[in-house]
Amino acid sequence: MIECICADGTILPPLGIFKGKNVLQNWISNEVLDKSFFSANTKGWTSDLHGLEWLKRVFEPATRAKANGQQRLLICDGHDSHISGSFIAHCLQNRITLLILPPHTSHLLQPLDVAIFGPLKKRLTAALSHLNQAQLVRIQKIEWMEAYIQARSEACTQQNIESAWRGAGLFPFNPQRALRTMVWDTTPELERPRTPTEFDIFDQVFVNSSPPDATSLRSANELLNSTINS
Repeated sequence: MIECICADGTILPPLGIFKGKNVLQNWISNEVLDKSFFSANTKGWTSDLHGLEWLKRVFEPATRAKANGQQRLLICDGHDSHISGSFIAHCLQNRITLLILPPHTSHLLQPLDVAIFGPLKKRLTAALSHLNQAQLVRIQKIEWMEAYIQARSEACTQQNIESAWRGAGLFPFNPQRALRTMVWDTTPELERPRTPTEFDIFDQVFVNSSPPDATSLRSANELLNSTINS
């Protein structure tokens, strides 16, 4: 599922990606179909094509009226589907400013990770519990989707969404929220041993506090002359 929440406390319709060549009608109930978008591929997870599909079918039209002709900000992690040429081009053509989060910071800066996906996972587990208790060998797609939409409505409340943006320090903008939770590596960096080069003699001659001996000075002079004449 591709999800997106807005700083005003709302959530966009999800894009579900099924594993298969096509989306079959009996996988989705009419109630779920009215609130969501769906696609499919043979692997069952997102790709560059699905990222662009989501941008065109979901994000751009769903936020157009809110933007009212102004620039829109889309914050994404660095997944390949968010930085493809076609994805970036569509953003530029539709007044969408694309902001890519630094690597390995989604748990701190992506609002969905901060306060939405955790509660959503718990509620989805609870919604599927009666099926798990029945010891079904395989949960049907239509059953999973209905449980997901139910869990989503419970977890993705306006209060939780606004809390997610605050927790990430993005809206209201408060960088200290994220900085306070970061773990800083204070281990001093050890100098790695390396093979000395002939040019190191300059450092030895001009950095040492004691005057160089005659042999070192002569070697440095010869190297300097050969460098100038080469």
